[in-house]
This record gives sequence, structure tokens and C-alpha cells, in this order.
Amino acid sequence: MEILDLVKRLPWVKQSDIAGEVTYTLAPSPIFWNIWRDNKQELKDAGIIVVKIAGQWSITRKEKSTTKIVHKKTSQQTSTIDVPAPEGKIYRNFQKAAIEFASKRNGTLIADEPGLGKTIESIGLINYLGNIKNALVIAPASLVINWQREFERWGTLPLTIGIVKKSKLPETDITIMSYEMATKLSGFVQSKNWDIVVFDESHYCKNPKSKRTTVLFGAAGKGGIKAKKYVLLTGTPILNRPAELWTTAKLLDPYGLGSSWMGFHSRYCSAYHNSYGWDVSGASNLEELQTRLRSTFMIRRTKAEVLGELPRKIRQVIELEPLTEEHRKLVRKQTASYEKFKITEAELKRLTKESDGSAQYTDAIKKLRADFEVEFSEMSTLRHDIGVAKTGQAIEFIENMLSETDKIVVFAHHRDVINTLRDYFEPICVSFFGGDSDTTKTNAVDSFQKDPKIRLFIGGIKAAGLGLTLTASSRCVFVEQDWTPSIITQCEDRLHRIGQQDTVYVQHLVFDDSLDSRLMKEIITKQEVIDLAIG
Repeated sequence: MEILDLVKRLPWVKQSDIAGEVTYTLAPSPIFWNIWRDNKQELKDAGIIVVKIAGQWSITRKEKSTTKIVHKKTSQQTSTIDVPAPEGKIYRNFQKAAIEFASKRNGTLIADEPGLGKTIESIGLINYLGNIKNALVIAPASLVINWQREFERWGTLPLTIGIVKKSKLPETDITIMSYEMATKLSGFVQSKNWDIVVFDESHYCKNPKSKRTTVLFGAAGKGGIKAKKYVLLTGTPILNRPAELWTTAKLLDPYGLGSSWMGFHSRYCSAYHNSYGWDVSGASNLEELQTRLRSTFMIRRTKAEVLGELPRKIRQVIELEPLTEEHRKLVRKQTASYEKFKITEAELKRLTKESDGSAQYTDAIKKLRADFEVEFSEMSTLRHDIGVAKTGQAIEFIENMLSETDKIVVFAHHRDVINTLRDYFEPICVSFFGGDSDTTKTNAVDSFQKDPKIRLFIGGIKAAGLGLTLTASSRCVFVEQDWTPSIITQCEDRLHRIGQQDTVYVQHLVFDDSLDSRLMKEIITKQEVIDLAIG
């Protein structure tokens, strides 16, 4: 033990004191190497680890920590703070709790389950702080317009809002951009000192070696976005293994959980060195990790914990940016076609009501009916083409959702849209469309309800909107829309029925500034009025 005492007197540097274990590192020196050469096994038995990582020697040792830990599984669910909100809007108690939690920290991970309002909690934080002059929001491409819309609905500060499109930077107080654009424009995002930066779906930066992560979160003390306050949002902070939390811990808690790569991974990832390097794919001390996360930078509430505050259904319109000029033309043509169709429909009703049976009226009505059928056919064609145009972005959106939840129900109108989605997501999905046999329907429903490997049910709005029970999921996505509120409600109720324990979260994917966008907002309002009327 004299040798060990001698080694301990060398200039070790404390790297972390994670409950239960303290990690120290030592810079290589001739004195240490002389001792190591003659006493290697004794020092190994004493817990001193010597390895070569990326051409550099790493020397570490661990000791038991005297830090005591009280395990705590739940996060704060209520708050009495007053959060500014636009007229007619209110923050729920658990949302206020997240805002209060984040207001007290330079870095926060809001890891609420999907559907609890992480977006408006972030906007509420900006409202509550009151002194924000510039903000950066980085989100998946399919959600950037949704962020702009939510700021317009929930923001209370006189801040201008802009989206980065095609590398063109808006001169606004709040800048919203996709992960791809933020990585591309690294010089811009790294050049400013932001008051607050929000990373939506922050698990996009779980890989410490990816260019995206090194640009946005930084690596080896270099790069990264500089901000007074960081807010990370994700419903799934760990997709597969605890090691995926390392980049978050490094950014949000650099002097605690994120202070030592070796300390974190050996404690919580069962790290061990093999002939290829460090294997950190394992998991260990998970209850302790959860407590450390919740006591430092993470707040997480499940729907089950706050169910009493939630409505039985939450509905949302997600507006997607048309990616090509052809897609934008489709949006404009659909709106023009619909307006023409409604004018013809109104005129046909008027003439039919006024008709006295004369040839003049009969001929006029006959001509209008022909025009009506042509315009209806054109609208149907445009509806199909827009559905097809959205499939790529719909796939990206659904993939992101699948990283947050086990099972999803997707509705669409057209067979080729359904087939495209089904072909992409095989073998984890089943589908049912008009014309499919009863056996196909039964097998699809049974597989979705009972088989954990089947995570996606894709159904036709008319064919799958009645008579099915899909309560294995509480998340519903409409890739295409129906303009009749009752038909949409019938589809929702495949999930919201006896056996469903959660709030059902319904999202409609529409193109920005499209007819579908306008009509779905009106339909959701009608649905909510009907829900209130019938209780």
C-alpha cells in the first residue's frame, strides 16, 4: 500500500463527484511511469486505469464518494408563478412548473411526454423572463413554420419573428431555422451571443462525433452556440442507451454530470475497454442517473401524471413549407379552384331555388351542373396531387414521432399515398384501405393492438374511420384531410374510445397558407364547439 499512497500524492485532478463515486485524472509524467512499470498489477487492482485514447494516454482512478443521494422519480407539476399569455390563452399548472424550473437555470432539458406543450412552455419562458432581445430556435425542418405560428399565437413580447430560408437570414429578434440550415450556417449561429437558444427535438444532437453536434453543441471546448440560456426539448432524451445523454449533460451541466467523459460513462454506461476502444453501450445505476438529471437540469412529466389537467383530445395543425415551386403552384391552384367551386355551388343553389321550370332556368342549371362537375373533378385531382407532394415531409415527421412514442395511427385518403408510406415503414407497419378484405382489416388491427413490433397503422379515412379499435396508440396523424368535422372525429375516435387511458393527440399535416390549413383550423374550432355542446 505504500506504493499506492505514493501514487495518490501525485497531482491528481478531481473531474467529477457523481453520487457514489469520485473520478480523478492524472497527467502522464516520468515519475508515474516509473512506478507503473514496476507495480502495474497492484495499481490496477487498486482501480487505476491507464489506456491510450486517440493517441493520448489517459490515467484515471476512482474512489467512493461521501455524497448522499435521495432518489426522486417525479418532477414538479405545479407552480404559482404568473406567466404572461395573450388574451384568451392560459398556461396549465404543470406548464408553469416547467417555465419556473427553466427560469432558474442556465441550461434546461424539458423532457415532457409528447402532447404536453413543450413548444409553448419555451415561449412561455421567454414571456416570463421579459428581458429577451434575441432568440434562436433550431428545430426539424417539418416544424419550423409551426414554431413561427406558435410564437404568433403565444408570444407577448414585442419581438419580430423570422425563418431562415435558402440560407437567407431574416433581420428579426427571433430566428427560427432547421438543424440542416443551422449546421450549414455555423458561422452565423456561432458568431452571436444569444439571450436564449432552444433546440427542439434535441436528440438530433445525441452523437458527439457528428458535424451537427460539434457545430451546435461544441466539442473539446471548441465551437458550439454561445447563449445565456439553453433550453433543450425532447420527449425521448434517451433513444437507446444512457450514453446518448452525454452531449446534453456536457452542454447543460458542464461542471457536474457533464464534467468527465470517463466519470459519466463508467458510472452510467458500464463502460469498459476492449481491443477496439471504449464500449459505452451498456447501462448502470439508472435510478441514480434519473435522480441526478431531475435534481440538476431535467424536468419530465408524463401524461399519466398530469392527466387531470388535460382535455381528452388535443388537436393541432402542423404547417409544412412547400419544398418546390411546383408544390407552391399546387397550393395556389387548390385555393383558386375551391373559391371557383364555392361560387358555382352557391349560384347553382340559387337558381335551383328560384327555378320556375322554364327552359331558360333548366338550361342555366344544366350548364352550372356541368361546370360544377368539372370543378369538383379538378379539386379532387389537386387534392390527390397535394397529398402525394406531402409524403416526403410526412415520412420525416412520422419518423421523428416514432422516436418519441411506441405506436402511431396515420390517416390518408389516396391509396398511392398510403402505399408510399407503408412501403417506407415496412416491416413495422400495417395498413387498411377501402377494398381490402375483412381478413386484412382484422389482421391489421390485431397486429397493431397486440404486436409491439408493429408501431404504425396506416388507414384510409373512410375505410378505417369506422368500426375499428386502435387504442394501442394515443397519437394520430392526418397526412391528408377530410373537410367534414364529423368524419375527422370518427377517425379520432378509433383511438379515443373505451380502453384508452391517455389524452389523444391529433395532428394535421398541411402546407403553409394552403386551403387545407385554413379549413382544418375552422374544422378544429367546430369540433371543439361540438365537444363542448355534447359534453
